[in-house]
Amino acid sequence: MLPRLTAGIAVVSLSFLITHSRVAPDSDTRAEVRLLNSRVAPGDTTQLLVTFRLGEGIHINAEPPVDIEIIMTDSVVTTIGNPIQPGALESGVLDLTTPVRQVIHVPGTKPEGPVPLRVVVSYFYCSDVEGWCRMRTDTSSVSVIVTRH
Repeated sequence: MLPRLTAGIAVVSLSFLITHSRVAPDSDTRAEVRLLNSRVAPGDTTQLLVTFRLGEGIHINAEPPVDIEIIMTDSVVTTIGNPIQPGALESGVLDLTTPVRQVIHVPGTKPEGPVPLRVVVSYFYCSDVEGWCRMRTDTSSVSVIVTRH
């Protein structure tokens, strides 16, 4: 009896692993970052635009708000204020018809040339069907080109 029970447990466990090892619907979820204007004069501002690619049945909650952080290697580009987040739908879900925006400033003393930026976006996303929610952080790279028009 014990060998059959052990074999039965092994078969059930293996079928569970095979069924649940498929790619989760949230694996397609990702924040994508681009610049409103990639060419900026010293002393001017531009905006980081964050859009989201969502897996099937996934939404982003409006609360807590999306967080955007710039990690720089040799730059002094700074953010101004908090991210500008579109409104929430009635359900409390973030309205993704427009991007989340973050104003950034290039100092007037910055010499001409490319300024590489690593942008970290953190957000809270949920499954419409299964009911779970998770915090996610995505990192992207963009370059501001400092130029004197």
